[in-house]
Amino acid sequence: MANPNTKKKQKEPAEEVTRAQRLLMYVGGSVLGLGIACMFALIIGEFTAREAIQYNQGVWPVVAFMPLIAIPVGFLTLIALMVVTFRRRAQAAKGAGK
Repeated sequence: MANPNTKKKQKEPAEEVTRAQRLLMYVGGSVLGLGIACMFALIIGEFTAREAIQYNQGVWPVVAFMPLIAIPVGFLTLIALMVVTFRRRAQAAKGAGK
């Protein structure tokens, strides 16, 4: 007679990632990556060519302003991703309990 405790537990099927979740994931990661890359560009530019960089000319105003917008927007999209994921899991749990 087989012991029921020795049976291998079957894994539940993995939940599929929705299009909205995938979009929020990529947008949030891309925007955060862009903001962090601009911060590193500012740091490297400041240390390598302190006198040569004029922050009011060329691309530097955009590079200096980008982290101020990109990092908060990136975190907001990741928070939105968490909310969407938690709501979907709650609905799946509610549906499985019936």
